[in-house]
Amino acid sequence: MTLFIGETSLAWEEPQDGLMTARIAFKGAELADVTQALAQALESVGTGGRLVVDVVLGLQWCRHLLLPWDERLVDGELAGSMAWRMFTRCFADPPEAFTLLLSQSRYRGAQVASFVPGELIAGLKRLFAVNGISHGRIEPLLSFAWRQLPCSVEDRASVFMVDESRVLRIEIETGWLTALDVRPCSHPADFPPWETAASTYVYAPEGSLSAYWSRHPVDVSRRCFDYVLYAGGQ
Repeated sequence: MTLFIGETSLAWEEPQDGLMTARIAFKGAELADVTQALAQALESVGTGGRLVVDVVLGLQWCRHLLLPWDERLVDGELAGSMAWRMFTRCFADPPEAFTLLLSQSRYRGAQVASFVPGELIAGLKRLFAVNGISHGRIEPLLSFAWRQLPCSVEDRASVFMVDESRVLRIEIETGWLTALDVRPCSHPADFPPWETAASTYVYAPEGSLSAYWSRHPVDVSRRCFDYVLYAGGQ
């Protein structure tokens, strides 16, 4: 079972049919709001058998930065130190509330630093343990959506990941990540609001974008909690 924790709701695949999505809304962005909604979801699904839950955290919950290539940053400790310094410059959130996840270092390639909410993850694990449920991955939407992309993305591409009122943008040049940012997205029907590369991929809930994108799904059979990968161009 894959569970998505969005900005205002939980969504998950019903175990008997991966294309059926159930959803429970929650009112606030506090740990208690999410765990209460999760308890309802688990009651709906049932905790018998060998249920394993993978968790995807929406853009509301995570912070992301791009560490530019520096041969010294192949040292994980130095890369982590640099990521935390950048975090304190870029975000007002208290660093102690987050746990750092670093992408693999590649020669001449930028690294993605993802900061995930430690208290939320600990709360999820406690709830799973109380209900006798195993968990697999607990990861940002960025990591999950990245695996939905084709194995060989074109040399130059724009990638967008939409989550309710936010959109994460990634730019790729000659196979390397060159830009990453998160911005408001209050009118997804007008998406995307920026100039894009010749090849563009959008990972978004089905039916949330303009008619143009709705005509360009990549592979609907890989849909998960209503998200579909779309491809298009200028």
